[in-house]
Amino acid sequence: MHENIDPAICPVCGGDNGCALLAGQPIEQCWCMRTRIPKEVLSAIPAERRGKACVCQACAAGSAPARPD
Repeated sequence: MHENIDPAICPVCGGDNGCALLAGQPIEQCWCMRTRIPKEVLSAIPAERRGKACVCQACAAGSAPARPD
C-alpha cells in the first residue's frame, strides 16, 4: 500500500514541522538551519518517511511524544 507523505508533517510525532521552505520562505530562515538534530531523533524517523519530511522543533529537542502509529 502506498502512503501519501505530507512534507509539512513531522515523521516522528505527526505534528506540524514548521518548515519555512514549505511556507514560501528562504531555507536560511528555517529553524532547522540553526538547530543541531541529534542522531537519536533522526534514527526515530520510520524508513519509509526518511528524506520526505522534516522533524519538528519539539522532536529535534527530544520533547515531543512518539507518533502513535
